[in-house]
Amino acid sequence: MNQAIVFGAGAIGLGFLGSILSQSNYKTTFVDVDPQIISAICTNKHYKFNIAGPSPKVVTVKNVNGIPFSDREKIFKAIKNTDAVFTAAGGNALSAISEVLAEGLVYRLKKWRPLNVICCENLHDPSAILRDGVLRYLEGFSLSAKDLRTVSEETGFSNTVISKMCKKTSVKESVLQPIADGVDVVIEVETEGDLLIDANSLVEPKIRLKNVQLLGSYQFEAERNKKTFAHNGGHATLAYLGKLKGYDYIWEAGADEGIKTIFNRAMICEIGEALVKKYRRFFSMKGYEAYVNDIFFRMTDRYFCDKIDRGIRSSMEKIGGSDARLTRTARFVMEQGLIPLNFCLTIAAGFLINEIKMDEPAQTVSLSCDLDPSKDGCLINVIVHAYEALKKWKAMNCPNLIMYLDKNGFYDFQSHQTNI
Repeated sequence: MNQAIVFGAGAIGLGFLGSILSQSNYKTTFVDVDPQIISAICTNKHYKFNIAGPSPKVVTVKNVNGIPFSDREKIFKAIKNTDAVFTAAGGNALSAISEVLAEGLVYRLKKWRPLNVICCENLHDPSAILRDGVLRYLEGFSLSAKDLRTVSEETGFSNTVISKMCKKTSVKESVLQPIADGVDVVIEVETEGDLLIDANSLVEPKIRLKNVQLLGSYQFEAERNKKTFAHNGGHATLAYLGKLKGYDYIWEAGADEGIKTIFNRAMICEIGEALVKKYRRFFSMKGYEAYVNDIFFRMTDRYFCDKIDRGIRSSMEKIGGSDARLTRTARFVMEQGLIPLNFCLTIAAGFLINEIKMDEPAQTVSLSCDLDPSKDGCLINVIVHAYEALKKWKAMNCPNLIMYLDKNGFYDFQSHQTNI
């Protein structure tokens, strides 16, 4: 049986990766900072997660073990013997993982085999962050030039696209099965979802997993942007606008005709047209529209019952900061010759949710979104225009959004913009 290590025993690690690895005949060792989860896994050698739906299903994952993140010696030994490493611990944990992984790779030099490290983080390029961190820590070891070259050239760092919604809650918040008896952790996942891996970043022998696609770099880029721009961006649109209207669940936002119309206009007419124009080798408008309809149905699934508050986590980081996925999405649409008026309502909603002071709106947008006024002036103006419209809409107690925008000339803005 093959061996795998997963850094992160959270929703993605337990609810998605553990199941895939089990089906692919791997024995999986989870590394995490949560002593309750690790203790339960070590004691039982299995755990449970739930698949949401009209008839909820409990899945038991076997052949697992756990190591506390504090037990470095055990982690090093596990890295020495493993066939693959995965991370699903969140972007903020990558620095700490880099340090441990670097020392583990040095330990592995005693009996070296090439190793693939697969990053399953909800970031744009987590593998680059992890790889740079590992190489930086390796400089602190007294390695020969040969050993340093071996580790750096024969360790693959690959990104992924994860299109499966997974959530971690407590027993108090759920009627579903916890991961183990007496453990206050419930993992719930949706029925559908895929894992795509950038194959060009892997070293030989490349990992083989059941029901997982290995893609070439250009197709992977297309799929990653589709997922980031449409899936993540669409989820943010429902969550941010839903939060402004006072909803608690994503399905409530999806049932709101005004918000739903904005979602469709942003995802299909703006992001969709931009993606199809850029990646017409892989996407057709008909296929993309089917994709949007599918993700909307999944996001608003009342059985999964996704909370608005989960969707607005780290919202300013998604607008600017190290992630900036929402601003990247809007810039991408602009680069394809379109004006993302509807999608910029999502970015504007983020400013309102976080009560950001907008005494000088253009300057605040420029700094918060890391936009250059000399290059991104049109996009800055669009975001400011969207912010001002949403602010007035909110002050009027949030009537039907699309009717309000149509009535108050929100879309007239586009006819005056020529600098794309």
